[in-house]
Amino acid sequence: MELRLFVIEPQSLRRRLVCSSAENSDGLSVVGEAASLHDTQVMESESPDIFLIDAALLAADQDGMATISKRHPQSFFVLFGDHPDLDALLSCVQLPLRGFLSFNHLTGAELARSLQVIAYGGAVIEPISARLLLEYLQGRVLPLATSHTPLGGLTEREEQVLERVRRGPQQQRDSYEPQHQHGHGALSPEDHLP
Repeated sequence: MELRLFVIEPQSLRRRLVCSSAENSDGLSVVGEAASLHDTQVMESESPDIFLIDAALLAADQDGMATISKRHPQSFFVLFGDHPDLDALLSCVQLPLRGFLSFNHLTGAELARSLQVIAYGGAVIEPISARLLLEYLQGRVLPLATSHTPLGGLTEREEQVLERVRRGPQQQRDSYEPQHQHGHGALSPEDHLP
């Protein structure tokens, strides 16, 4: 069985790489490609078996994904990205998402094998995203979108460090006021201790 694939990726070079990888794989054929979720080719295409979509597009436009899902109810969705994206996975719970693949592993053989698993009712999630998803389900990690929620069980010093990391280096420099000055404005070693 040959799987019909529609690739949605905003960067033309990356889109070409994914399409050529799929076209050079046994059992896959690319029936369309687009740069955005709202491209008319997406809506007018005959329903492919699988939409392979850059995860960055989902973060910017969840409504576009929902629209495609309604127009192509028989198709499955597979996201791919440069890095694990727990937020993208969690935001797709209402969509027929069947996989999250690493862009770096979209070689012909691996892509074909992953999409065959999906076509036969399975799901494929790249290993780091799968670990993050399991940790989230176990209550041990928060998605980035909700990571501003205070963590329980931190010491006061740990909360201060976390707040500084959250603010970023520029804000830290802007708001830096040394508490103790010794000599020419240098901090003492005690200032660095908890």
